[in-house]
Amino acid sequence: MSLTQAIRQSMTGLKEGFDDNNIAIVEAYRNCPCGSTLMGLFLNRRDISDAGRRRRVLFNKLLPHLQAKGMGRTEARGYLLGILRGKS
Repeated sequence: MSLTQAIRQSMTGLKEGFDDNNIAIVEAYRNCPCGSTLMGLFLNRRDISDAGRRRRVLFNKLLPHLQAKGMGRTEARGYLLGILRGKS
């Protein structure tokens, strides 16, 4: 994608779409130097299960708690994501 260009300067090249199961996707459009328009499809990586929802609720409770203890938002977020990914 490094040699591709935006569709137009004022456009992001991103468009919301839906797959055959009516699940939201993102369509990304770019112009290739050869003159073709390329499209990539991207799904939401968010876990929409009940367990995923509970993790997000807990994350959103812990983030301000860590910030109140003196951690910057970026540092606290990275720390919590590391825990979720099994890093200590």
